[in-house]
Amino acid sequence: MSRFHWIIIYLLVLILLSACGREVMPNDVVFTSGSNKQVAEAVIVESSVPSCLNADHKLISDDEFKGYVFCLIENERYSDVIDVIKSRDIQAERLYEVLSRYAEVMGNPNTSTDVIFEVQDAVIKISEEKLIDLITEYVLAGKLQQLILKDIESTQKRIVEAKEEEKEHMRKYREKFYDPEIGMTVEQVEKSQWGKPKDINKTTTKYGVHEQWVYYGRRYVYFEDGIVTSIQE
Repeated sequence: MSRFHWIIIYLLVLILLSACGREVMPNDVVFTSGSNKQVAEAVIVESSVPSCLNADHKLISDDEFKGYVFCLIENERYSDVIDVIKSRDIQAERLYEVLSRYAEVMGNPNTSTDVIFEVQDAVIKISEEKLIDLITEYVLAGKLQQLILKDIESTQKRIVEAKEEEKEHMRKYREKFYDPEIGMTVEQVEKSQWGKPKDINKTTTKYGVHEQWVYYGRRYVYFEDGIVTSIQE
């Protein structure tokens, strides 16, 4: 559907609500489809409902209750959404069951992506069942989509951090566990995987000090004046 069609739909909604004497509270949500971005401004609160931030839910009539719940959602009072639905013992009703699950997901930043997808599907289904209008579906599903994208970004970040941590472990491992190499000092060879030799044959001449370090497995390291000159395995 083109951007023009979305604008027409939104204008029609505004006209209908104005005709009914209702005040709207916009909520911009961006939806991506392929390379196109569509913005839908949705109305989920009716002016006939008292401010959900101050109202006593026990005084809200049944006719006003749906709008009251949406007011709480609009103001991100997710724990209140769950509580007021439970207080009326209507959490088993299809609409309020989904809205309760929606509030639980939105109020819990640690919700798994799989659960978010399930709730998003449930929101789409209650729209198909005409329990909410299409634009409200887009608002709710759009916010869930933002959580999914955030979770994906967080997962990717953790993967990158894990790889960096693995590299650091390998670097430290190589620093601690390495084989002797030509040019190393006595101290470096002792700290290598070969460690200290089982025996040392030392020869001192006018040209300097020659050492043969003998290791198990017929391995040898040769030093000239404390520097490795050759290695035999």
